Amino acid sequence: DATFSNTGSLELASTNVKSLKIYGNSIQNGTPSESTPVEIQRVGEKSKNLLDIDCMLNEYLIKNDDDSYTIQKTSTGRFSNILQVDIPANTYISLSAEILEYNGTYNLPIQFSLRLEDDTTTTLGIANDRVATMQYTKAIKEIRIYQEGDMPVGTYAKFKNLQLEIGNEKSSYEPYGYKIPVKISGKNLFDVDDFISTFNQFNQMDIKLLKQNLMDMNVLKILALLRKM
Repeated sequence: DATFSNTGSLELASTNVKSLKIYGNSIQNGTPSESTPVEIQRVGEKSKNLLDIDCMLNEYLIKNDDDSYTIQKTSTGRFSNILQVDIPANTYISLSAEILEYNGTYNLPIQFSLRLEDDTTTTLGIANDRVATMQYTKAIKEIRIYQEGDMPVGTYAKFKNLQLEIGNEKSSYEPYGYKIPVKISGKNLFDVDDFISTFNQFNQMDIKLLKQNLMDMNVLKILALLRKM
């Protein structure tokens, strides 16, 4: 059992965990009750990465099994879905990614189309040795990822760690979403093996990853694995 208080702490009723507190922002729309629970969303400090790439997926921008992404040109198109953003005018932005594969010849394997507040469009492109940094006098309202139009059908770029951040320099990669700092108070008596035993009916690889991340207290990965289970 667990209770979430309005002070931002999650208390687990367990003899193994004395106290587990999660600090940060949260959104809960409505008043929860036992019969009608309301999910708490977005717990934690928001990451610096403004690009929710999973909202941009379509037949041209796809997510691979290894959690990398591919932007490709096919006979029917080359643009991802549109991501709505709200980046103020005169703000420096930086775009970066690690490009894993590229079968084209254009010098910018990944490109971005940005719609500004006056409905004009501009473009940026990145390569492994190039970070796209720009400041626009108009606010940015939409972003799309695309493959170069002059390249033949079948051209693709496979990449990971795509990041859009505020500032004129690239910094270390953070996934889009919310970071969750965790503080354990009291003596840590958490029995990882005992907890893991309750998940034996699930995929053994997931269980192995969950156990390792519990031992490392990697909370973001723990929550992602628990959601998958």
